[in-house]
Amino acid sequence: MSDRLERLQDVLLIQCPQKDAYAAVKLAERPGAGVVVTTANRSDVWALAPVADGRPLLFDASRYAGKRRRLASGPFDRSWLAAQREAEVPVLTDSGYVAEGDEAGLVSVLQRAADLGDVIATLALHSWWLNRAGGLDRLLGHVQAAGVPIALALEHSGDPLGVGRTLRGMIALLGVGVPRDPTALRRVRARVALPRRLGRRGGHPH
Repeated sequence: MSDRLERLQDVLLIQCPQKDAYAAVKLAERPGAGVVVTTANRSDVWALAPVADGRPLLFDASRYAGKRRRLASGPFDRSWLAAQREAEVPVLTDSGYVAEGDEAGLVSVLQRAADLGDVIATLALHSWWLNRAGGLDRLLGHVQAAGVPIALALEHSGDPLGVGRTLRGMIALLGVGVPRDPTALRRVRARVALPRRLGRRGGHPH
């Protein structure tokens, strides 16, 4: 797992839907670039991984988005995780949405990711979690305690990082250390971060 994560350090990731994946992989044919493909189809993982030819490539199942989105307490799809392992790409969990105040759901995602030991925990967060007056302190504490790499997706109707308190929360999160696995990821800034809007008008963020 550490080798796969080391490939992501200091990498700018391009996020795209499956239909644009081949073009995005072509664009990422340069040092410091990689691709995150939004798809929940295991066949896409197996088809695209060889095309990337070792370049940073991740797959986001995006099960936290849309009208039928899952909640954080929902189980991971073991076959989805297995497909990523077989393709030898970094393994993103297909976590559900962490709603405002859903601390149990947050802890569930992080703990299950820690138990698996070879995955990146996808945290699709309500903006309340990055607000100091909301759940930020609890978020920081739980991320620190879990010691697992995380990928973020942020809910907002526009630009989530255009909101001052959300941006300050993100900066605070980037300062959290990961004491348990220093060889894989030394700090959160070496983790994957996917600051995105979670739309409600379709099956994928927009």
